[in-house]
Amino acid sequence: LILPFIMIGIGVDDALVLVGAFDRTSRKWTMEKRMSAVMKREGVSITVTSVTDVLAFLLGSTTKLPSISWFCTYGALSIMMVYFSFVTCFLVLLASDEKRRIENRSDPFPSCMGPAVG
Repeated sequence: LILPFIMIGIGVDDALVLVGAFDRTSRKWTMEKRMSAVMKREGVSITVTSVTDVLAFLLGSTTKLPSISWFCTYGALSIMMVYFSFVTCFLVLLASDEKRRIENRSDPFPSCMGPAVG
């Protein structure tokens, strides 16, 4: 029951890193240049952390205790899925949300946070 919470923590960390880097790019740049700058700057850091997390879980999967071995195996596979979803789907959603914001269209998922200040 703890593995989903670990994956949420890793995913939120990756999201904060990528969104923070995206917000630091110039709004005058094209979307392609902004995304390229984000991945050049922060893509390396999320890749390194994901690779080290996967290696740590794979090392843990070599234990002789079956429950820990399976936990670590599923943890390693889950981290790989989180990583690939963030370097593909999340960036697409981030770009499309920024495009929506630039065009002054309403948010399809309104929240209690109020309008974005830009």
